[in-house]
Amino acid sequence: MGSVVTQGCQVVVAAIRSHRNDAHTVRYCGPEKIDSMHKVTLEVEGETQMLNLAEKLKGGGIVHKLWIE
Repeated sequence: MGSVVTQGCQVVVAAIRSHRNDAHTVRYCGPEKIDSMHKVTLEVEGETQMLNLAEKLKGGGIVHKLWIE
């Protein structure tokens, strides 16, 4: 379980760092939102589904970070 949490932390840091100047990221990490950040967790069964989801997000204009370890 610890390794999964570690990977989650790594991708969060990478995503925020990669998009630190994006208006959505700035708002999301702002002091008025820091205690009420909204998250969405999606489940995929394997790399193929994950890559398909990444393509759907990209097609919908949703900025995201794809993390494969």
